[in-house]
Amino acid sequence: MKPKLYLTLIILLSLPLSAFEIILENGDAFICDLITETDKSYKILYKDKEYSIPKTEVISTDSTKKGAHSAFRYSKFTLKDGSKINGVIAEENNDSYTLKTDLGFLVVEKKRVAEFPAKSKTAPELSSTYLSTNVRLPETRIGIFGSGYANGKPISDTNASSGGGGLYVEPAFLQWKFMRFGLRSEFLQSFHAGNSITFFNNSAYINMSRVFLEKPMLDFYLNLGASASNVSYKKGSESFSGTNPGGYFEVGWQGIKFKNMYLRLGLNSFCNFESQGSFCAGGGSLGVGVRF
Repeated sequence: MKPKLYLTLIILLSLPLSAFEIILENGDAFICDLITETDKSYKILYKDKEYSIPKTEVISTDSTKKGAHSAFRYSKFTLKDGSKINGVIAEENNDSYTLKTDLGFLVVEKKRVAEFPAKSKTAPELSSTYLSTNVRLPETRIGIFGSGYANGKPISDTNASSGGGGLYVEPAFLQWKFMRFGLRSEFLQSFHAGNSITFFNNSAYINMSRVFLEKPMLDFYLNLGASASNVSYKKGSESFSGTNPGGYFEVGWQGIKFKNMYLRLGLNSFCNFESQGSFCAGGGSLGVGVRF
């Protein structure tokens, strides 16, 4: 039985993947193998490397195109009569182009062309940002966190630290290329010798992240944003509060992931700008998030 089992496994493993053509927004086209397709991306195998390409960056695909892994570029020609032709330049001479189109080969006289495509001497290459370990597909992220800060002056004279936590959301529809936009709310309290200070910080920020050396564990992020902070002071029977503009900064690591969950460990700081002066605090946070 074992020889038959091994033979079956060899046959299954040697079956070819689904070959097809994928054309990107810039006209670059690749003959590759389709591994899987989701509602957000195509996962492909191209020259022994696995890539995940967001569907938002793909013009079209064609599963009828077969052949060895290769790359070429579609060129767009605008004719003087207003019509447009897309094709791969198979041959060029002094008077005409021979184009390979979806309908076959077509000869276009240069005198009929109103707008010529830009020429490139190098063959297209798939960007390393599409590698499965680097790709960032549009996804919504929601998380909660706990945080602690060392207060700066003048508050540190009476209240050395603040602690609390909050939540954030980074919607998929607010993602643009390598940046995503998020909203963050954080509640902090500080008590010392009858002095009570609370902060309710609400921030809008830009999140940027990057995986280094194509290793998922080396996933780092940076948040930078503006905030509005409601601050309440209480000492004995006296109390007052107000809302101040401010800023928010965070840099951290998010390399631990389990299915659609992940951890964030960050170094944080925030500042409040008041009419009588500014106040800043710095510290750290630990949170858990979910990706949708």
